[in-house]
Amino acid sequence: MSQNNIDKDPYRKNRELRDLLENQIRSDPVIMEKLKNDVYAQNFYAAFCNMQWCRTEIFELLKREPVLSYSWRGAGGLVANLRNKNEIYMDYYCSGMNPYNEERDNRGPKGYVTEGTVTDEIREDLLRLGWVPIPYDDSEEDFA
Repeated sequence: MSQNNIDKDPYRKNRELRDLLENQIRSDPVIMEKLKNDVYAQNFYAAFCNMQWCRTEIFELLKREPVLSYSWRGAGGLVANLRNKNEIYMDYYCSGMNPYNEERDNRGPKGYVTEGTVTDEIREDLLRLGWVPIPYDDSEEDFA
């Protein structure tokens, strides 16, 4: 594959951006400490589900397409790998909807948020690393 084709390969680009993000997170002692907390970890997972992420400098230059996204499984795997507590993606998958936890409020486990929710704390922590969330556009035009 020529270099020109590699630059246009969205899967390779997404992998490079994931590696960048994961390295930034691992190098950030504040986020790594916060990830030890189960509620923060679940909120972190939820922020990467149904959400696209863009580097702030790219977003400011292009004002268009976000460049990084995770599947729900991928988001769960991200958090499990960062926490390094012998967890797997299934420990987080659909955790915003888990009806089986004991401490609950009317939405689910206390402090847990639904997939696709970016809490202010997560938004601020990732902005400090240079990332902004970009919701998907679910307009009817996308389905035409």
